[in-house]
Amino acid sequence: YGKRRLESLGRDANEMAHAVFAALRDADHLHADVILSEGVETEGIGLAVMNRLGRAAAFRSVEAAQVLRVQQALLV
Repeated sequence: YGKRRLESLGRDANEMAHAVFAALRDADHLHADVILSEGVETEGIGLAVMNRLGRAAAFRSVEAAQVLRVQQALLV
């Protein structure tokens, strides 16, 4: 993946809740320019996970379809 890093935060919101803070600290330590994350349902612990991810992104987010369109445009 070159300089890209792929990391699993878990299979569900509970696992993500345990891993998200460490992953964000690692990304900060690595001076990451971009962090992509799959969302989880905003119920129960998932609400806390999505809130933390939102705060880390200053509540700026993009839909996967937007990322794919940019990626396809770059390949043309």
